[in-house]
Amino acid sequence: MRVTVWIPLCLIIVLYVGSVDGVSSRPCNNAPSHPEGYPSDCDPDLLSYPAGYACTFTCPTGYVRVSGGGRALCNNGRWTGNDLVCEEINECASSPCENGGTCADLVNGYTCTCAPGYDGVNCETDVDECASTPCQNGGICDDEVNGYTCTCAPGYDGDHCHTDVDECASNPCQNGGTCEDNVNGYTCTCAPGYDGDDCETDVDECASAPCQNGGTCEDMVNGYTCTCAPGYEGDDCETGKFAIMSILWHVDECASVLCQNGGTCEDRVNGYTCNCAPGYEGDDCETDVDECASSPCQNGGTCEDEVNGYTCTCAPGYDGDDCETDVDECASAPCQNGGTCEDRVNGYTCTCIPGYEGDDCETDVNECASAPCQNGGTCKDEVNGYTCTCAPGYEGDHCQTDVDECFSAPCQNGGTCENIVNGYTCTCAPGFEGDNCEMDVDECASAPCQNGGACADEVNGYTCTCVSGYGGDDCETDVDECASAPCQNGGNCLDQVNGYTCTCPTGYNGVHCETGRAVCRAWGDPHYYPFDGGAHHFQGPCRYILAEDCGNSSDFTVTAQNVPIWPGASISVVREVYVEAHGFVVGIQQGRLVTVGGVPHTLPLSLAGGTVEVSLSGRFVRVLLSNFSVEVVYDGSHEVKVVVPADYWGRMRGLCGNYNGDTSDDYMTPDGTIVGDWNTFGDSWLTDPATCPGGQQLPPPPRCNDAVQAAAESADNCGLLKNPVGPFGVCIDIVDPEPFFTSCVFDMCWNGNTIGLCQNLEAYVEACRTAGVHVVPFSWRTEARCPVVCPPNSQYSTCTSYCPATCPNPNAEEQCLLGCGEGCKCNPGFIRSGQECVPEEQCGCTDDEGRYYMIGETSGVGCDRICTCVSTDKIECREVQCDVNAWCGVYGGREGCHCNHGYNGDGTSCEPAS
Repeated sequence: MRVTVWIPLCLIIVLYVGSVDGVSSRPCNNAPSHPEGYPSDCDPDLLSYPAGYACTFTCPTGYVRVSGGGRALCNNGRWTGNDLVCEEINECASSPCENGGTCADLVNGYTCTCAPGYDGVNCETDVDECASTPCQNGGICDDEVNGYTCTCAPGYDGDHCHTDVDECASNPCQNGGTCEDNVNGYTCTCAPGYDGDDCETDVDECASAPCQNGGTCEDMVNGYTCTCAPGYEGDDCETGKFAIMSILWHVDECASVLCQNGGTCEDRVNGYTCNCAPGYEGDDCETDVDECASSPCQNGGTCEDEVNGYTCTCAPGYDGDDCETDVDECASAPCQNGGTCEDRVNGYTCTCIPGYEGDDCETDVNECASAPCQNGGTCKDEVNGYTCTCAPGYEGDHCQTDVDECFSAPCQNGGTCENIVNGYTCTCAPGFEGDNCEMDVDECASAPCQNGGACADEVNGYTCTCVSGYGGDDCETDVDECASAPCQNGGNCLDQVNGYTCTCPTGYNGVHCETGRAVCRAWGDPHYYPFDGGAHHFQGPCRYILAEDCGNSSDFTVTAQNVPIWPGASISVVREVYVEAHGFVVGIQQGRLVTVGGVPHTLPLSLAGGTVEVSLSGRFVRVLLSNFSVEVVYDGSHEVKVVVPADYWGRMRGLCGNYNGDTSDDYMTPDGTIVGDWNTFGDSWLTDPATCPGGQQLPPPPRCNDAVQAAAESADNCGLLKNPVGPFGVCIDIVDPEPFFTSCVFDMCWNGNTIGLCQNLEAYVEACRTAGVHVVPFSWRTEARCPVVCPPNSQYSTCTSYCPATCPNPNAEEQCLLGCGEGCKCNPGFIRSGQECVPEEQCGCTDDEGRYYMIGETSGVGCDRICTCVSTDKIECREVQCDVNAWCGVYGGREGCHCNHGYNGDGTSCEPAS
């Protein structure tokens, strides 16, 4: 749902100096309507605002302006912009509810309804269902989302391990045993005749060998039975029978037995034995012995069994009773021409003497067939050899060798000889030349020594004696006196012949930039951190001296215009900064609007012969007083920084302190009195008490709501600054985040929104950059938190040059000594023209005084001339004269002719008002 809310908050911003015949009333008569119940300070029926004043429109807490940065101005009686609509911020857009929680948007907040199993503000906490110890009997609880699982101790089961497992349920006791259940086990009582844990074992009653006199024992359940040997009886075969008769009567078992195949019978007591004829076996000699069973035939021979013997049929190449002999095929001397025979199974191999080949060495080898004679030599075949007749210029058995004409060492002075057919070539050592390298080369003839160096010729070289400031073998190198990095504190070293020059960054000076600088900062609502490192939080709503040179020369003054952050608020913010030097007053106002003497100027700007330089620098407008090495930067919103070199030690005064290294006397008033509170101290530095009588101190703010303070201190807000593993962790050990954290919590408490958060995060990032630490903005800037909106034809960059290329100085980035920081960078093909990025061919004009005009921009030069930039580098001017009913000066931000009160017109022509 979209809710339109208007809270016009009027911040009086003086844009002129002096008055003529009073100031006409020009109310913001087209102020938008607002919902019932909201203040309407800009209502034209209630208040009127003089021309040149501004009403500022600001959305209430929990709402954001639909288009733009949350503010709109009403200048000279008309609102600027037609998009003055506040939309309620949808805090649910960033999906803060985790783990499936449902988000309900509220004004300036939200509520999460968590899914089962989660709780917490953002449903970030998994409910621990194990906290109530649901698992019994020693079970272990494993927490799960919206539930838990019990892992039971041995012997228990059930969802909560409440049931003792009945181990007897499976009837583990066998063979009639009785089971008794125990915890995590059971006990079996076995029936007679069985044992074992489960009564699975039949007791072996035969184990004790109860059967005597050779009786055989057969085990039975809970008993045994003996089978007695002949002649015995009884349960255990303990009793003999027929003992006397067996002595008187013996039976001849051979009388009824026939041993086969010629076997002979031998009578035994109660039995017989057959002695078999050779080739037979068995109790009655009934079996023919298989003599082939032992595989007597070797080398693959086949065995045929016979009575009491066998016959082998041998494989080819073998003979003998058992095929044990390899037939010698070499016995017939098959190898010819002296070849050597090697016998093999069922064959032979001939090894021929050199010069012969073939299975039986019967062929004379043609050694010329391989063309062994090289380089055109002719081959003649012989037995076991050949003879080469070489072509002229070659020698060797194969004519492989070129006759070496280098053998006589013709090359002199270390030259290398390369043999060629019927000749040689000399490659000379460095420094020599000639067919035989007989001549020394004069290396100085080419004048190799540069930059005035003197050359001395040597064998195979030369030596250069260089003049001062040059080095190298040829004196070609200007000695880099910058190699030792003599320039300190980030100074840029420019090498010169036999010396160097240091170009120091703002705030440093000395031959080596060894002299330091001091920084005073103010940001937020506002928080002052003076040169000497103290802090105060003066909330005055007037214009004050921020920093001023109180030395004899009074080089410069920096003032700041503070205003309440909203009507009736207890806190203020810096809305304008003014730098006075060299007779100029440079003003930096909201939106980074720059004026000189109240007249708006387009950046970049150069004044006083280049001693006052004004330019965009990242998020800031930067004023550099180059001859003083003083730098003032302001972001056009809340943050201002003043940098002075050590030359101003003990010479400063104002809200930034006196820069003497002692924080105890920072609260010093203009008359030198040290006071004890920052309100008295702050009010003493009013620039014009008449415009702000008594200082108009703001009432002290009420105590911060506990819930708001807790939210401000949380890890997602101001707590980011102190998180060592967060986006600012790289800087914590270099720049103390505590002052920024304290200021951040203060601002969030009284702003009631994230503006204070962003202001303090930006201030800390800039402090880190000044200290040489780069904090990556993408790690803390998000679409929902502290976004940056860049103008057309540009894009956000984490490293935008602090000296961007501009139409007046397209090479500024290459010459920059300030490094880079976050900001908006022009797209390729575009360049800075004022605060816009334009195509390079649409750059404007720069006049003789160094003032830059955008194309189409018109400005008065005094009251006698008006100039317009009509195209790139083309300015057209015309002479003018003020009307008799007009006056010359600066009014409403314009320098030139202005009609007197009661007259209308452009100043050069004024008519009575109707």
